[in-house]
Amino acid sequence: MDSDNKKLTKKERRELKRQQRLEIEEKKQKQDSSKKYIGWGVGIAVLIGLGFFLKVAFTPPPPGTIPEIQSINATDHTKGATESATLLIEYSDFQCPACRQYYPVVKQLVEEKGDQFMFAYRHFPLTQHENADEAAQAAEAAGKQGKFWEMHDLLFERQDAWVETGSPDETFLTYAEELELNKEQFEADYQAQELKDKINNDYNSGVKADVNATPTFFLNGEKIRPGSLDEFSLLIDQANKPQ
Repeated sequence: MDSDNKKLTKKERRELKRQQRLEIEEKKQKQDSSKKYIGWGVGIAVLIGLGFFLKVAFTPPPPGTIPEIQSINATDHTKGATESATLLIEYSDFQCPACRQYYPVVKQLVEEKGDQFMFAYRHFPLTQHENADEAAQAAEAAGKQGKFWEMHDLLFERQDAWVETGSPDETFLTYAEELELNKEQFEADYQAQELKDKINNDYNSGVKADVNATPTFFLNGEKIRPGSLDEFSLLIDQANKPQ
């Protein structure tokens, strides 16, 4: 399979990824539709006297019960308090203009309140962004040498320099050299299937959590929509209050 993919042009690889992600999204939509039919059937059952038990047993789980957004995994990139019970997860796309606008806000939040929560970054490269996958691969390749966050910052801060390029590979290699990464290792990791699989796993977990835009944030499993640093800070404070 890997050898076949190498024969594809960049445009063909992008279209293949787009089709694969569309299939994932369609499968998720079908699953959601099935849940709706189950819920409808249960309602009828309740009406004919099967009782409250069935209604409880088949009611779809409430928001915030998706395991993928309630805890981190071994491949997540994290910052902040390692022992904190408060977890902020961002699904993001390095080519997304809105993500670029949120980047300094989230960075400042972590700098100011990082001792109060853990922050995890996950990839959700949108199919309409031609270089988003490659940018995610560059960040992951830098991460193999311990500099994920440094590359993460460069990609956002210099977004305008690479979003319009036909192929950003050389630009990303320049960033790797600037970060004093081993060039040969970076080039090998940049194309490694292991890292592409990690990016796809991030994306798939986002689909399960009904992520449909970037950036999307989850605080302790609940989707939040803060519009400013102050709103982020308030939500963190509320999450840390004793119940």
